Amino acid sequence: MKRRLWTLFALLLFSGGVALAQTVQFGSRQVVPEPNLKKLRTQPLRGGNIPTLQQLDPAFVAGKNYALLQFENIPTPKERTLLEKSGVSLLDYMGNNAYFVEIPGTVNLAKVAGANANSVMPIAPEWKVSEDLLSETPEWTKGSYGRLKTTLHYFPVKQDFVKAELGALGFHPTNFSELVRSCDLELTTKEIKRLSELPWVEAITMVGAPQELFNSKSKVINRSNILQLPHSLGGRGLTGEGVRFGIWDGSVDRHVDFGDRLTIKEFELTIRASS
Repeated sequence: MKRRLWTLFALLLFSGGVALAQTVQFGSRQVVPEPNLKKLRTQPLRGGNIPTLQQLDPAFVAGKNYALLQFENIPTPKERTLLEKSGVSLLDYMGNNAYFVEIPGTVNLAKVAGANANSVMPIAPEWKVSEDLLSETPEWTKGSYGRLKTTLHYFPVKQDFVKAELGALGFHPTNFSELVRSCDLELTTKEIKRLSELPWVEAITMVGAPQELFNSKSKVINRSNILQLPHSLGGRGLTGEGVRFGIWDGSVDRHVDFGDRLTIKEFELTIRASS
C-alpha cells in the first residue's frame, strides 16, 4: 500500500514539474503554451500535410507576425541559424525557454519544430499590460484629464511608423528611445486596452519614477564626506567651490545629480536611450 502511495506521489510531483517547466509568466498571469510544434516533431502527420500558422491559430496573419515561441531548451547556435533561414527572428527572452519572436505567416513549421521548438502561439493583449496600471497608481503617474503617464514598448518597427500609427489614432508620443524601442504616452484605461491590441505593441507599463537624490548616503559610502569636513573636525575642507574640470567621454547627458553645473561639448546618445 505504501509503495502505491509513493508511486502516486511521484507521478503527481513529476506531472507538476512538467507543467511548471512549460509555464511562462506575465506578471501574475501564468501561461502554459500548447505543445503544437512538439507534436509535429514527435507524432506522424495524417496525410503528411504540415499545417500553416493560420491553421494552428486564426489570429495569425499571412504576413509578419509577433508570437510567443517556446523551445525544449535554449536554442543552440545551429538551431538559431536554422530559425534565421526560416525567417524567424528571436527578440526578447520571456523565461522558461520562451521568446517573443517575429515569424512570417508563410513559415515552414516543420523546420521551426526541427529547431527544437515546442510551441508557437499569438501574443494576447492582456499579457502586454503591466498589472500596476490596473490598480491604484502612484501620484507621479497621474497625467492630465484623468489619464495615466505610461511607457509604450514596441517590437522592431521604424520610429516613423510608430509616430504615424499613434498620430492617426490621435495620440502624441514623447521621449522616444530607439535603443529600447519605447515612447511615453498619457492614456486612459480604455486607450491602454485599445493600444494593447495592436500587433506591433509589445508592452505598456507605468512611466519611470522620478529620479531622487541620494548624495547624503553616497557621500558616506565613498567617504567623500571626510574630504568636505573642516580641518577642525579632521577633514580636508574641500568643497569643490570654484573648481572646473573636464572629462572626455561619449554619450554624456544631463543627470539630476549634476544639476545645472554640466556643460556638454559633444553629444551622441542620451542616457534615456540606453536605460
